[in-house]
Amino acid sequence: MIVLVLAMATGTSLEDLTYVGMVGIIDPERPQVEEAVAQLKAGGVIVKMITGDAEKTAKTIASRLKIYNDNDLSVSGEDLDHMSAADLNHIVSRASIFYRVSPKHKLTIVKVN
Repeated sequence: MIVLVLAMATGTSLEDLTYVGMVGIIDPERPQVEEAVAQLKAGGVIVKMITGDAEKTAKTIASRLKIYNDNDLSVSGEDLDHMSAADLNHIVSRASIFYRVSPKHKLTIVKVN
């Protein structure tokens, strides 16, 4: 579940802002995702998360879905940009989470396997 809290203010400059309130937004995982991941893993599928989300968000969600634990490897899109083909091959097979990735990175990851 992603929780986002936005503070709102009004004013004509940064020095002249008046706080007017907060808004909370919750974007929970769909209820069937945890069961689907468990079924895939029980069937021998290695499940990985590939997301544009920030590292902490990705790790929190993946931990809750039992895709990631603290001993697993996570890799950023920026890290992928600096890897050789051999390094990329090795990392894709080991990492559980790929975070802050672009559509280009997603395609690269999928093509490695």
